Amino acid sequence: FWNKDLENVVCFFWGSIMEEKHITKTEMAKRMGTSRSALTRLLDPLNNSITLATIETALAAIGKRVQIQIV
Repeated sequence: FWNKDLENVVCFFWGSIMEEKHITKTEMAKRMGTSRSALTRLLDPLNNSITLATIETALAAIGKRVQIQIV
């Protein structure tokens, strides 16, 4: 189910929302309870170790949530 294309879209969306809301990487890391360097790795589209749980945590930190819909 999880593939690199989806991961790239999520990373792009996540970064765009941070930019739109003027949230720095330092602030985002604080909201997530992680380090800035860990956040930088998570935002890296070449990183293949991101999990759905991590994405949920990150999106919750910016007021968003994950919704998976099967149609």
